Amino acid sequence: MINLFLIFLISLSSFSAATTTEGPQEYGVYKTYGDYKNGNLKTHKSYVSTFHVLQKFRVKFSDENGEEVIYNLKKDKIWGYVGRDYQLFRVNDYGVPYILRERGAINVYTSYSSTLDEKGNITFDQNQFIPQYSFGDNGEMTSLTKKSLKKALKSQSREYEKFKKLKGYQEIYDFIRGYNERHKK
Repeated sequence: MINLFLIFLISLSSFSAATTTEGPQEYGVYKTYGDYKNGNLKTHKSYVSTFHVLQKFRVKFSDENGEEVIYNLKKDKIWGYVGRDYQLFRVNDYGVPYILRERGAINVYTSYSSTLDEKGNITFDQNQFIPQYSFGDNGEMTSLTKKSLKKALKSQSREYEKFKKLKGYQEIYDFIRGYNERHKK
């Protein structure tokens, strides 16, 4: 199943870097969703890296005076941060960071280790995590599988009827993009 997701995501050329760079052109941390919603970014001079020690993820920034600041994403209860290439990273309940790739009524996130090339194609390393989705910016992040999204859409009968007929992950992604267009605020 994971391999099918990787093939699906690698084949996507319609992800736009613009969805990940909207917002501040500064690096920093959003401690809570309220901070994100209100634009209260705890800023740092530069982003250094995202890394993990024994699967405990951390993000490292440097400040004006050159001192490094390291956040333990789970322990410090970080909601999200603006990191590499001013991309918004959202942190799930396990402290794993994901890059926001599609924003709307349904948000789609990919692993912190994925990158976009100049054509918008996603590249992965071998330690890829399953993509996540959420309803809205602060909805629960859930593994993006057809089964989980189908279950979540059951309460919306018209959308559910369209969704359950889909075959393949490109169709699922196209459905999410269309859903977001139909449910713009």
